[in-house]
Amino acid sequence: GFAASLWLIARESGVKIVVDEDKLPIDDLTKKYAHKYGLSAKDLALFGGDDLELIFTVKREGWGKVERKIRGIGSDVTLIGEVKEGKGVYIRRGEEIEKLPDRGYRHFQ
Repeated sequence: GFAASLWLIARESGVKIVVDEDKLPIDDLTKKYAHKYGLSAKDLALFGGDDLELIFTVKREGWGKVERKIRGIGSDVTLIGEVKEGKGVYIRRGEEIEKLPDRGYRHFQ
């Protein structure tokens, strides 16, 4: 899920990542599944399997160019947060920011 991938990036790069919960791209089928089984679609995206989206970072000043290039080839891209000085992964829910648990699907474990 997103959380495990974000934690990997943060640890390996020695940075703090803050993501906006409302900007997480969640597939409509995931939302339907979550609703049917009384689960949280956001939790499934954050902590479920690794069959989601490609996660990458780009410098703020390069975002516009990257976005145009990706959309230009017919793909979607979503800005979900920011990288800052510090350590860890955090999620912004409205005005609140809390540390995101370091858990999720792990290959080969």
